[in-house]
Amino acid sequence: MLTRLPGKGLSEAAAVKLAPLAEKALAVGWTLDGLRAYLVRNCDTERVRYAPAVYEMHLRELPGPPAPRSERAAAAGMCERHPAFMAGDCLRCLREERDRQQQQPEDGLRPVDGMGLLARLQAQRAATTAGGVR
Repeated sequence: MLTRLPGKGLSEAAAVKLAPLAEKALAVGWTLDGLRAYLVRNCDTERVRYAPAVYEMHLRELPGPPAPRSERAAAAGMCERHPAFMAGDCLRCLREERDRQQQQPEDGLRPVDGMGLLARLQAQRAATTAGGVR
């Protein structure tokens, strides 16, 4: 995993030097995929000459591992389907509910799109008038 990280200077020797820090991160609960994603996302290796130094710094100052998705969704007061939003104020859920109600009205009747209906009728009338049929 360490040798496949982006950046200049990431050799086998550099990976061997970083390995104990990566093992420590795995021991406290990080996964390989999670650790790699964290390092790629947070380490700007494009502007440095020696990427292993940047990775070493971030591995030494590594925060606790991210909570599994199931634990994140279970946070009190948060939307179960979209944990970034508060329950009851989830814009995505509110939009989905509004769309669902618009698609299936309670009385079975759909609201008429007055402007759209008028435009279709006028276009039909213009087409039949232009074609000589009345």
